[in-house]
Amino acid sequence: MVTRREWYGRVNAAWPATIPPLTLPEAARAARRLLRFSGICPKTWLPKVRETSGNRRTWIDSEGLVVNTNNGWRSFVHRLSHWIHWHKNRHTLAPHDREHAKLELRLVKQVVRRGWIDGRLRDRPRLAAAVSPFDERERRIELRRRQVKRLETKVKSLTTRLRNARRSLQALERFAGKAQPAAQSGAS
Repeated sequence: MVTRREWYGRVNAAWPATIPPLTLPEAARAARRLLRFSGICPKTWLPKVRETSGNRRTWIDSEGLVVNTNNGWRSFVHRLSHWIHWHKNRHTLAPHDREHAKLELRLVKQVVRRGWIDGRLRDRPRLAAAVSPFDERERRIELRRRQVKRLETKVKSLTTRLRNARRSLQALERFAGKAQPAAQSGAS
């Protein structure tokens, strides 16, 4: 049986030898993805992220995610894994339980495998492309075409729903014995 000490040894061994500093945008993106990866937060939940410093730790409170970027990637993933572990096992497991070590190992492997330490989550400088009036016109035409297509799809869907609702109503009226013949309803 593997002990807790051995599990945490595996966690430490999963980190590369050199780790670059953590930035706030990287921490925000990594936290959202790791929370989704752990299966406790839906894709639509985006916590408000703010930075702290000094002797404060990374944690999620009622206002969102508080990140101390000075402590680096290791501390960030460790503290986030504690929050996830606490969220999943509120009153059943100890903070440094074997299950916490396994969870932290999964998160570390995810961070390393995805290349987030290598800078994949950093902001990329965007090239300001000169847009000619012709390109802008084409872009607006394409946007309008998409809008028309979306609206046509909605109309088709609503038409189908209306037809089905009418059929259902006719069936209910027939069942209740209140159905009126089609010839009498419109012409006199």
